[in-house]
Amino acid sequence: MSEKSMENSQMWWGYTPAIDFQEYLIETKGVEIPVLNILVVYGADARHILQTVAKKYRHPRRKINFYVVEPLVDFVAKQMLLLTAALEPPHVLGLQEKARLWMEIYGNLLVRPSTVNYIVQKSRQLVLMVTDESYLDFRLPLVRLNFMKFKELDALESIFHFWQNNTLFNSVFMWDIRLRRSLGVRYDHRDGVFDWDYQMQLKPKPGGERVNYQEYKHWRETGVAFTWIETENTEPNLTFASGVSAKGEKLVSLGYLGDIMNGPFLGFGIESEDTDMLRMSNGVCMKRSADIMERNLLRLFYEIEQGKAYEHRAGGDEEELGVVIREMNKLDVAKAGDSVSPRETGRDINKKKETYSALYIPKAQVHFLPCKSLNQFPQTSKFQNFFNMVYISSTAVKNFGPHLNGLIQENASIMIESKKYIIGIEKQEMEKFVDSVNELAEKNHWQLHVPFDPLKDNLALFKK
Repeated sequence: MSEKSMENSQMWWGYTPAIDFQEYLIETKGVEIPVLNILVVYGADARHILQTVAKKYRHPRRKINFYVVEPLVDFVAKQMLLLTAALEPPHVLGLQEKARLWMEIYGNLLVRPSTVNYIVQKSRQLVLMVTDESYLDFRLPLVRLNFMKFKELDALESIFHFWQNNTLFNSVFMWDIRLRRSLGVRYDHRDGVFDWDYQMQLKPKPGGERVNYQEYKHWRETGVAFTWIETENTEPNLTFASGVSAKGEKLVSLGYLGDIMNGPFLGFGIESEDTDMLRMSNGVCMKRSADIMERNLLRLFYEIEQGKAYEHRAGGDEEELGVVIREMNKLDVAKAGDSVSPRETGRDINKKKETYSALYIPKAQVHFLPCKSLNQFPQTSKFQNFFNMVYISSTAVKNFGPHLNGLIQENASIMIESKKYIIGIEKQEMEKFVDSVNELAEKNHWQLHVPFDPLKDNLALFKK
């Protein structure tokens, strides 16, 4: 994948494993940090936020403020839904139900009818949150939108309305179109392309073998990454619609413009605290990436809920099944999406304002900033010398200008995401990326805190 094609794909998920930001805090001996202000630049999917919140119990008690900049409101909308689902109280969603629902919303282009109903129901609540600040404070107290522009809030409202009512989002057709445009004459031999990308690009990378070939190929063909033997994915996931806008009285989108090469496996699906999930046999991981991700999310949601370490209890029908890939029925690209969808019937969908609050996260807040903040940071005087931690995704390196350096405190931790997992990145492009990272650090007088190998390390850690 060329750098240009990467830029032209919307990043619906990140390309490195989720991290606990506090593990990368560079503390000065004898100096306490009672408040941690973290600038998250193009994080894409809230994975680092959730991981950091889940692991709060491991660290000294301090307030954590996340300030999130995304290039498009599409990503803000998706993250608001992911945070809403992650913070559902236990009487609404059990742990396993929550984990699988979250995985579907996060990474499946086609989902279960029950998941569509959940998206529709929550999108109605999200409209209320965006248009009524007091309701946002009650229903999702972790999140603040007060820095965003009115135009962006209107765009968020349109996106949430689109998720509720649109029945013309033919995700199967859109995925196929993306494949045809990407592969060209190789489309008819795409199985060979998928095999090459997996064997020569993904599998050799650290942890890449934990994404099973069958599930990777299945995702490349269908856009469905996570499957279970008792479920069937038949409905389009409207949260992947890009560029929602009004056309007359209708809301339309530009279709699916996201990743079609790497997949949503890396954020939670290749590393685990549980060694049994990483067990190998004859060079093959005995668990799918989907299984690893589900276990990690069970742990994460439990720790958010309980504020203590998670201990897994063995059991369940799939505990010892090893690698199981559920094959989907052959989909008719031309007809997909024409049938009446369960979301049109409104069954099992509560249209009323929800009267319960999300799980309360003490001493934590997520502030979404305007999408153009890298060019014109809001309330610059307030944020001077403000951030004691910064995370910059690999796609944002070239957009992080030197004028932003004044917002960062001395001795702050600065993390820059690596591109090591990007499939198809050429040697020259990797070298160019490393040069860009080094140039950014040099201009801003950041010092490399630990040695960085772009082919082995998930991120580069600097100190201002």
